Amino acid sequence: MKNLIFSAFIILLSTTSVFSQEMVPVRHIDVTGKYETEVEPDEFVLSLTISEYWEEEFKKKADEKDYRTKVPIARIENDLLQALYKSGIKKDQVKVQGMGNWWRQTGKDFLISKQLEIKLNDFSIVNKVAQLADTKGFKNMYIREMTHSRIDEIEKEARIKALQNAKDKATYLLESIGEKPGKVISVSETQDNRWLMQYGDQMMMKTAGVMAESQMESVDELKKIKISSQISARFSIAD
Repeated sequence: MKNLIFSAFIILLSTTSVFSQEMVPVRHIDVTGKYETEVEPDEFVLSLTISEYWEEEFKKKADEKDYRTKVPIARIENDLLQALYKSGIKKDQVKVQGMGNWWRQTGKDFLISKQLEIKLNDFSIVNKVAQLADTKGFKNMYIREMTHSRIDEIEKEARIKALQNAKDKATYLLESIGEKPGKVISVSETQDNRWLMQYGDQMMMKTAGVMAESQMESVDELKKIKISSQISARFSIAD
């Protein structure tokens, strides 16, 4: 019986000792590291919309009631694609995103529209495509998206540098009071942003074959992609 009581007492002391060790506060420092960079995009998605039209639209002094000769979407698309291929764009870079029309003029047939998207790796090609937009049947165009071929790798590098910035911050703060950081206790990502600069319709658009001179100039403006990362970290303070 005495041995049983003694064993229970030893177990109780051991448990209390472990519990006490867990309750001992660890000296630590909490810091936040940040990193931000910009890269020029090298991948672009160009959106184009073509639409059927009446040949009479482009005749001088033509009246809407005289519109009778409709140019089919198939012919417009074929002419556009041939022009795109001549400018250096390959067939697999062009995708159809939508087709149809929700409105019909009273007493007239539907004028079918078709939306195409072109993936490009060279911004100079965008300018070449812009020059094609004065063709009949070309409704509008704009850059829908800009990104970078190494965007995932660049974001990874940004996170690493943000964490390194957190450690550097912990180091110089502690050294200012005669201390040093120990091992990392925890790391959490508090912010991870990517700003893909996009052009709206007003930035690069042609409607009915007409583009304002100021809009044409905006085609040459290549904005950068801004990538930022923010990491929070807790480091122990070395004894």
